[in-house]
Amino acid sequence: MSMSDYLEEELLNYLLRTQATFLGGSKPATIGIALCTAAPSDSDDGSSITEVANSFSYARQTLNPADANWTDPSAGTQGESDNASTVTFGPASGGNWGTITHVAILDSSTHGAGNMLFYGSLSTSKTINDGDTFLFNIGDLNIQMN
Repeated sequence: MSMSDYLEEELLNYLLRTQATFLGGSKPATIGIALCTAAPSDSDDGSSITEVANSFSYARQTLNPADANWTDPSAGTQGESDNASTVTFGPASGGNWGTITHVAILDSSTHGAGNMLFYGSLSTSKTINDGDTFLFNIGDLNIQMN
């Protein structure tokens, strides 16, 4: 079975934006963006993903549920939401972060904590050395419900 566009949009609105949905309950107050050096799996959480070490000025970035931070899934491609503001990590300071291959979105901005909501591979891996910055430009962090 596949989800309908309606359900996909409801889930995205619930997790990332401010619209009321049929899901009710409390939504995550914080959305943390994590950089990973290995592929996460469906069963991972914030303590088991292979995230960049919490050193050398690395920290998860937040892009909390707000209309200003995420695009409206019904305004463009159905079942899709993108970052509506730039997400910047770094610069790395005092050491290298390694090769970033994946990104994970969690319900916590604290390194090593939280429930993983989404994950995916980067279209191109990027090695972050001392002094380098990593960023997602507007629209680069694309979440699709397939």
